[in-house]
Amino acid sequence: MKWFRTFLTELNTDREYQQSFDRSLALLFGGFPDDLLPRLKRGVDLDDAMQRLRAKGNTAHESAVYAATELISVFTATLSDIEKQRALKAFERHDDLNNAVYSGFRYMLQAVEQLGAKSALLSRISYEIVGGLWGMSPQAIQAWWTQAEVPKLLEEIMWEEASAQKIAKRFAPRSQRVDAK
Repeated sequence: MKWFRTFLTELNTDREYQQSFDRSLALLFGGFPDDLLPRLKRGVDLDDAMQRLRAKGNTAHESAVYAATELISVFTATLSDIEKQRALKAFERHDDLNNAVYSGFRYMLQAVEQLGAKSALLSRISYEIVGGLWGMSPQAIQAWWTQAEVPKLLEEIMWEEASAQKIAKRFAPRSQRVDAK
């Protein structure tokens, strides 16, 4: 009977994660027409991606942001060159709310922040949007982001670790401090 209770608990947890993932993805694409997300999802195996990301310890919100990066490349590939250029000009000006692509992506970036995603995810999705509008391949966008952002992220991680070590040293018992005499 214990195994059955464990099974039901795991099933419920899986269901909650899936629902949170779906709600987060819907929020991210909330600035676009309602039919866009279902159309984009048809060609991508999001369930596999979600399970893989979950296994790596990502929250449902984070997994949805990662999934959105995959869907962005699918979406931008369907845009005409003129639509891409208009959206890029709107991004440069930060003001063309009449441009549906710009408005949708602007809403998406705000939603990423609202979901409390890590700065690396906000950065990654921004590169995916701009790179997709420039017509870059997903591999080229990944390389561009890696070259530009990974050194910054490593520096941020090192700074956080150094800060944590300072705090730990500061609050360690006097007998365990390195500088104790």
